[in-house]
Amino acid sequence: MVYVRSTGTAARRAGIPVGRRFGGAVRRNRLRRRLREAVRRVEDLVPSGTDLIVVPRGPAAEAPFGVLVDAVGAALRKGLREQAEGL
Repeated sequence: MVYVRSTGTAARRAGIPVGRRFGGAVRRNRLRRRLREAVRRVEDLVPSGTDLIVVPRGPAAEAPFGVLVDAVGAALRKGLREQAEGL
């Protein structure tokens, strides 16, 4: 799930909260690093001045990286579309 918010600044920022339900610190940090890289791979979709919150769901920890990038891209497109429609 991706939450999108315009800030009016030039920077793009992303926050990735990973709760304890994903395991210990090593597993959580690994998931956070993988999601951060997935966001970098699709950042051309993100306009300047946008804040993102990428909230991982269930199988994200075990998903292959390609699937993770595709899922982040799809969720980001959906979040941007909903923001443009004012939902």
